[in-house]
Amino acid sequence: MRMIKLFAVIGLAVALVAVPALAARVTIEISGTKAPGPLFIQVDSRTAVNVPVDSVLARGLTFSVIALSPAPSVTIEISGTAQAGALFIQVDNRAPVSVPLTAGQAITAVRDAIVSALNAQQAGTASAIDTNRLTINAREIKIGEASDRMKPLPQPIKDVRDAIVTALNNQQPGTAEAIGTNQILIIADKEIKIGEAADRLTSLPFEKDKEVKARGLTFKVVTVAVPTLTEWGLIALAVLLAGGMGYMIYRRRPALRPAAP
Repeated sequence: MRMIKLFAVIGLAVALVAVPALAARVTIEISGTKAPGPLFIQVDSRTAVNVPVDSVLARGLTFSVIALSPAPSVTIEISGTAQAGALFIQVDNRAPVSVPLTAGQAITAVRDAIVSALNAQQAGTASAIDTNRLTINAREIKIGEASDRMKPLPQPIKDVRDAIVTALNNQQPGTAEAIGTNQILIIADKEIKIGEAADRLTSLPFEKDKEVKARGLTFKVVTVAVPTLTEWGLIALAVLLAGGMGYMIYRRRPALRPAAP
């Protein structure tokens, strides 16, 4: 009897450790150029998460990519409340330009100052649109509060990947992990869905080379690791042993009760 109890305890411990192995470990490669707009990812039956990858925050202002064109040209919308200090903007491989801002400066004035500074460096680089938007002719734009601390717009694949990892792990720790420069490992029980809206998601099959496209990006399955038959057998044995332990405890409940005084 003691030996049976010992195996039951061992089985319970193995079950608690082995149950996470039921989930598949899916490695996904991300390629392409992120197009403006929200990107949603859903793991299993959890709520789809919106991955924030279109904006850069600097000096109290949010610079969001609104449109991309093959010129290349990037349309940026500015929002927020300006804080006093220098705003740095770099276009392609040119030197960063410094745009001085004042606290509470109007968005239109901020936009015009940026356009003026960029065109002073190289004519025809930027143009004003509406009241809070500008178009910049560039392949890469970086914005920040210091010349050595700037973030790119549009964001490169690595930053998009990192934003996905952060969003998924904020929802449930341990769900995702970054690999290399453009790959992500996601642990899921049943499915992964990706799309451009929370109610318009496409399922990504857990099969090598299967892919889903969204917002100009391609999400391609590179590898899928699932429990082997041997692992399934060990898991089933552990669960059976754990169940046997639970049944024995249930049967011995009267004996475990303290004697009446």
